[in-house]
Amino acid sequence: GGRMLHTYMRLPLPPRLWLAAPASVSMSHISMSHSDAELASLTVAALKERLRERGLRVSGRKADLIERLSAPLSSPSPGPPPPLPPPPRAPRRPNSARPNVPIDATPRKAGAAGPGARRLRAASWNVAGLRGLLRREEGRSTLRRLVDEEGVDVLMLQETKLQESHVAEVEAALYEALGGGEAWRAAWACSTARKGYAGVSTLWRRRVGDAACRPLSVDPAHEADREGRALLWELSGASAAGGGGGGGGPRLKLINVYVPNSGADLQRLEYRTDRAAGWDARFRAAIAAQATGESRVCVCGDMNVAHEDVDFHNPAERRTLTQAGTTPEERASLRCFLAPPLGMRDAFRQVHGRAAGQYTYWSQRARARPANRGLRIDYFLLASGVPPAAVVDVQHLQEMHGSDHCPILLELDLARL
Repeated sequence: GGRMLHTYMRLPLPPRLWLAAPASVSMSHISMSHSDAELASLTVAALKERLRERGLRVSGRKADLIERLSAPLSSPSPGPPPPLPPPPRAPRRPNSARPNVPIDATPRKAGAAGPGARRLRAASWNVAGLRGLLRREEGRSTLRRLVDEEGVDVLMLQETKLQESHVAEVEAALYEALGGGEAWRAAWACSTARKGYAGVSTLWRRRVGDAACRPLSVDPAHEADREGRALLWELSGASAAGGGGGGGGPRLKLINVYVPNSGADLQRLEYRTDRAAGWDARFRAAIAAQATGESRVCVCGDMNVAHEDVDFHNPAERRTLTQAGTTPEERASLRCFLAPPLGMRDAFRQVHGRAAGQYTYWSQRARARPANRGLRIDYFLLASGVPPAAVVDVQHLQEMHGSDHCPILLELDLARL
């Protein structure tokens, strides 16, 4: 009967019988026909697998799947054409092919020498790892140029990333790069909270005079105070005035600082910028405590924030609102250094006004330096007691390489302090 025929038809046919099958019999129906009972005994996964073999939809309830499998395949209903593949994305142009950000010139200022003029040149540089920098010829070359071409008297380095156990070895290599340790003295602040993190160093020529350097505490209750963030360098009043031994006169104080970064996820933003108890607020208090009487205070280093729109290459991009270094909170916090009661001045802007494209940091990951797509986050900030006439020049030494920052240079006329 019909059952026997159905069973027979499910058996594989020899090749000759396949070729001789009557035209009225659908080959697909012969090979793929199933009883509802058999299909009902299969799992949903097995039903979907059979549907995929036929190129049919696999969505729906089990009854829908059985119904699709029971239908003959001799005249399938045409489905929608498959979607066209998306057009290939244009390859991203390398940064070197993007428009370069122009750099306004900042001509060197010689300045008229006052009576008994005595100049001091201080440089600040985030080295992004001092041991690595000293291993690279590019880094050693920049250190030599700072000494030989720029005549630097005080060199302040940030992000040295040293442990205290590394200092002796690295100090010797650094003296060698600077031309010999007999001409220099050095002070170090290393992170004890985290290994290979933060850290600052201040070096000065012995010929400068009676000077001393020590760590500056900002927030003793917080781990940031154990990260090697700040050093206070002091030049005696007599040495600043060009005299020897004792004597009065203004004391020059240079604070070498590496301000905590707010972090990729802004995890330190609140601690950094809180107006009452944040790191910036406590640092302002530490500066105020030093800027008393005859002291002339200058903050030098990596402030980890671009202050104004002119200080970074993409202020119109909304993502900068949530990126460390350009958030509204960080920029507002820097303005507090410039506002009363501290009333500090940005030495670079004092000398060069609104010069644009004058950045001091470029992302290495984004290969941003060739196109000058950077930020100005390294500063010399002058306390209100520093007379404007004492500032001879400020330069960003963008042609000097070795780090993702460039060195910055301040020249002071000590006689006008």
